[in-house]
Amino acid sequence: MLVLPGLTHAQNVPIRLETGSRIWLQGTAGPVHFSCQATKVEVTGQVRLRAHGHGHDQVELFVTIPVEAMDCGLAAMNKDLRAALKSDRHPAIRYSLGRYAVSQPYRIAQWVDTSGQLSVAGETRPVNIRVLGQPDPGTGMRLTGHLPVDMTDFKVVPPAPMMGLVKVNKELNVYFDVVFRADRQSFSVN
Repeated sequence: MLVLPGLTHAQNVPIRLETGSRIWLQGTAGPVHFSCQATKVEVTGQVRLRAHGHGHDQVELFVTIPVEAMDCGLAAMNKDLRAALKSDRHPAIRYSLGRYAVSQPYRIAQWVDTSGQLSVAGETRPVNIRVLGQPDPGTGMRLTGHLPVDMTDFKVVPPAPMMGLVKVNKELNVYFDVVFRADRQSFSVN
């Protein structure tokens, strides 16, 4: 639960992504496992905090990852990934949170069922993600989880480098370990 003592009225507060948060994908190409890190993640959103430190009742969250910011560790893999994701026409991967459901207030770690929209290579699909939510000291929430993605669901043709001798499996897993925090400088306490 995001708790801000002294807040006397409900208020929308911007949220930000904490340094050290990570988003990455993992997949296979033949017998080789690979991982690509998002080196830049842009987050916009807000949380509606209830009065008198009684948690929150609404969250808006939008995540954008520039395709150019995905780093697989090898220039050739980065080039193949950018081509597969059509980065010249669709320069970003986007996620917007739709709904989320928790069974109890955010005082303990618990599973959160979310639904939202994921846009990859110009195609948008609904996604459901089960997230482990844990309160982070102060005004934060740590979220961890993963989303299996079939590239062909987004009309992405898996790369086949080396003249097709190596084929990337169409199934990827997107992982995240992020901390979102209510921006303390953006709210007023009366």
